[in-house]
Amino acid sequence: MSGSSNIDNTTTSAEVPAIITFNPAAQLPLKLTSTNFASWRSQLDTLLMGLDLFGYMDGTTIAPPRTISIGSAEMPNSQYQHWFRQDKLILPALRCSISESIYYFVSAASTSRDAWLILEKLYASNAQSRVIHLKGKLAKTSKGDRDILTFVNDLKSTAEELALIGKPVSDLDLVVYCLRGLGEEYAAFAAAIRARGPGLCLEDLVDSLVEYEADLNAQVRQSVPAAFYSQGRSSFSGGGGASSRGGSPTSRSPCGFPSQRASSPRPAATAQRALGPPATNLHYGPPPAVSSPRRPTVICQFCERPGHSVRQCFRLFPQARQAQDHHTAATRASTSSPWLLDSAASHHVTSELGNLSLYSDYTGPDEILVGDGTGLQITHIGSTTLHNSSSYFHLDDVLCAPAIKRKLISVAKLCRTNPISVEFFDDCFVVKDLRTGASLLKGANNGDVYELPGDVEPFVLLS
Repeated sequence: MSGSSNIDNTTTSAEVPAIITFNPAAQLPLKLTSTNFASWRSQLDTLLMGLDLFGYMDGTTIAPPRTISIGSAEMPNSQYQHWFRQDKLILPALRCSISESIYYFVSAASTSRDAWLILEKLYASNAQSRVIHLKGKLAKTSKGDRDILTFVNDLKSTAEELALIGKPVSDLDLVVYCLRGLGEEYAAFAAAIRARGPGLCLEDLVDSLVEYEADLNAQVRQSVPAAFYSQGRSSFSGGGGASSRGGSPTSRSPCGFPSQRASSPRPAATAQRALGPPATNLHYGPPPAVSSPRRPTVICQFCERPGHSVRQCFRLFPQARQAQDHHTAATRASTSSPWLLDSAASHHVTSELGNLSLYSDYTGPDEILVGDGTGLQITHIGSTTLHNSSSYFHLDDVLCAPAIKRKLISVAKLCRTNPISVEFFDDCFVVKDLRTGASLLKGANNGDVYELPGDVEPFVLLS
């Protein structure tokens, strides 16, 4: 950087630019660490380019000669003095934006260019491992308990770091990473999105996810089951009483509620046949201390049918219906036994979580007891939507008891949750639309047990 040069008086008398000072704490708030070189470099580059000082870092603004010759005399070069002073302000600003663990690497640098070359060499050796780390982080990032926007911003932040080190992530890849990290409760949504094919950008996906998240949150807030108000333990038996043939239209439920039956010429099959042994009774234990309202029916805004939201609508996403059908066929072996309708049951009951689309752990004291006094543990409570090729029926507050023999549907709860009526006959039952009277579903009486047709399956979340 030393030397002399012959320049004319015009050059020596040229106006010297003003020295630019820095406020590192305000202008360079992000300190360099072992993992954020790309982000820190972007911050520094932006500042120096804005001040027209980036040449000091990349070497394009070289040091002028120290002295100049005027006639036979050697004079100090004011251009060099300006360069030297400006560089001595850039160097400490750079050092102030470096964390203590890295500071000693550049402590001996005499110019900002020297410090920059040291940092580039230091981080270049770590570049490949950094790319591997960031791509692995993208693949493993999941939503967990965070909201959608926080989850997506985490993905974007990692993608931006990759872009800064020359490894940009495509929008399609971000969509794939986003769908992969959503979790089980978004599996139905993810299946519908995948079935739509290409053309979806991340921003559109995020907008839809935020709406879907709001729907899920609303359902979760409203899905706490109604408390049991029974005084002691009540029971119903298949051999007589509320669910026997010819009984009165109003029965006493296992939880102590009056349970209103759907209108029918003949009452439904008995609970004892649904549960297995002839003497089986269904009981519930002591009531919880707190009650909460029953969840209202979900109405699809697209097809105006109950039991699902617009983002679960098979009419809007027919490809998702095909994906669901394939999943159902693959799992039919474990869920092939038909659902049974019972006009005396106060709750829907299943033995398999695979029949539920949304569920949570059940921590209450209640249990299902059979006639010999054996208690059947209730492990979960949730909801599901049964469907066939043309109809949907939503089931709220479904109890999961792994030891139960058959899957039960409470006729009273079914009619309260869906705008339908159920009529029972000697050999069959018919489910009708309450508004139009149109027949939606017909099932058979199989050994005095009313079974839903085999094509009625739960709309479960895809894994």
